[in-house]
Amino acid sequence: MAIIIELSIPLSYASEQEQSLLCTVDNSDNAFLYYPEHLIFATPHYLIFQNDEGQVITHVDISTQIFVRVKHTTNPFKEKPQMLLGYCEKVREALSTWLLD
Repeated sequence: MAIIIELSIPLSYASEQEQSLLCTVDNSDNAFLYYPEHLIFATPHYLIFQNDEGQVITHVDISTQIFVRVKHTTNPFKEKPQMLLGYCEKVREALSTWLLD
């Protein structure tokens, strides 16, 4: 069984939001925030993010803004990886902000 943590982002944190990439899971209210320090690889076509010491990898297609998030669990039951699909908002804008910093 997988547990997804829902993030709610207050509007008062607009400056912090500008520094993040917001990705929402399809058919869900669940979302994930990614920051420049999570980015481990980039090409002109896609971005790769890493979280939780490598247990979570997210692939974002820059042109379509679609993401695939894969979480590997390291428990003795050897569960299958959790895969989530969704859409990221303003990928090029976030990337441009990160490159200017």
